[in-house]
Amino acid sequence: MRRSFLLIYCLIMSLLYSTSTTMAEQDITVGSGPATSQTFAFGGSICRMTNKSRKEHGVRCLLKSTGGSLHNLHSLVSGDYQFGFANSEAQFHAYGGSGAFKDIKGFKKLRSVFSFSPEPIVLLVEMDAPITSAKDVIEHGFRVRGNAARALNKLPDFQCNPCTTGCADENCNCSDDNCKIQRFASNCREMQSTALVLHANTRLAEEIVEKCNLRAVSFDPDEVAELLDANTFLGSSTILPGRFNNTEQIVSFGTSATLVAHEDVPAEVVYSVVKSIFDDFDTFRSLHPSLAKLRLQNMISDSLTAPLHEGAERYFKEKGMM
Repeated sequence: MRRSFLLIYCLIMSLLYSTSTTMAEQDITVGSGPATSQTFAFGGSICRMTNKSRKEHGVRCLLKSTGGSLHNLHSLVSGDYQFGFANSEAQFHAYGGSGAFKDIKGFKKLRSVFSFSPEPIVLLVEMDAPITSAKDVIEHGFRVRGNAARALNKLPDFQCNPCTTGCADENCNCSDDNCKIQRFASNCREMQSTALVLHANTRLAEEIVEKCNLRAVSFDPDEVAELLDANTFLGSSTILPGRFNNTEQIVSFGTSATLVAHEDVPAEVVYSVVKSIFDDFDTFRSLHPSLAKLRLQNMISDSLTAPLHEGAERYFKEKGMM
């Protein structure tokens, strides 16, 4: 009898040990962005929700601070990460084999998991500048600077493609740079005959508007609509009256942060991560101010180029979301 009891006890303990070992082996790494970025905060929220229900599915989420989309996508290709954040435009180029991913002819094993709300851009001028719309900026010969100029370049009136990055070319009408913005922040006189284009949901935009007494100007809604039709990786957004000293609501646009995974990540793992988030969606939305704007239906379709991962698709179909 005693011997039988010992055999049963040993069998149970071996099963428990086997289970705990399996759980420990189901680690996933999520590449996010710089530690001060929204994607780092979003990644932290995803890991928090996943690890909260770890006992149910055995997946442990590990967050990595990274250089951003390109690093994350290349790390997915190499297998260093299982999940990563990618700007929706970067996802578009990675899957299609264009832009920075032209050499690998497309990352066809890239899979979407879900997307976040678009990051709108805002065009700022001095309060007393003779500017009422984005077109006026061109007509008055204003120089455009800012860390979202690459997005602005997609509008027909602002297409100055030779101006891409850095602060080196002083003769270029628009440049996607950070160094001059810091100068504007410390010396508002630099703003004369200049328009700033920034990502709206940043502390930097709010600080410069307040310090330099700037205001946002509007984009042509029809041009924005045409732009969105031609670029599926872009999303629309609105800037409410008064946010940047604007008197009317402004229709804007921008890319979105997207969560992507390698196709080879097991469907059950992706399913477990998605389930951990969407089964307790209200809690997830409460973890960061920018998450509060999320809408379920938009997250499974907007700004996504790569096909949904099998595990994510399975969850969304089970819940009747697609």
